Amino acid sequence: MNTEKYLGFENINLSKLHPESNPRYMNGLLGLSTLFADYYSRYARFVPERNSWYVYTGIVWEPDLADVRISQMAKAFVDELQEYALTMPDISNRAELNSKARSLFNPAARIALIKDAKSVHPLSISCF
Repeated sequence: MNTEKYLGFENINLSKLHPESNPRYMNGLLGLSTLFADYYSRYARFVPERNSWYVYTGIVWEPDLADVRISQMAKAFVDELQEYALTMPDISNRAELNSKARSLFNPAARIALIKDAKSVHPLSISCF
């Protein structure tokens, strides 16, 4: 199942980001947070002035009250990362990426992922 289409996001693809080899994503949870922020950068941005995530609906950017949408995205991200890992021809890369995805099964790890991702691509409210 393509969880991104289920959430309403299309045309985003982990393979374009090369998480198995991109040095930007190699540093544990910090790397995963950067990957998460890059992956959803067209659909979710943190706005420091409002201390809130904003999510693009396809028409407008809306504040994500109580971080419900960004939490859904984090869960979908785990699924997408695991699915992508299965496509890796290199067994070592597959195992490493799957291990990273499994580390995000813990809700506290996903909360940390979201928190760390805030600083990757923040936007000012004036950009909206």
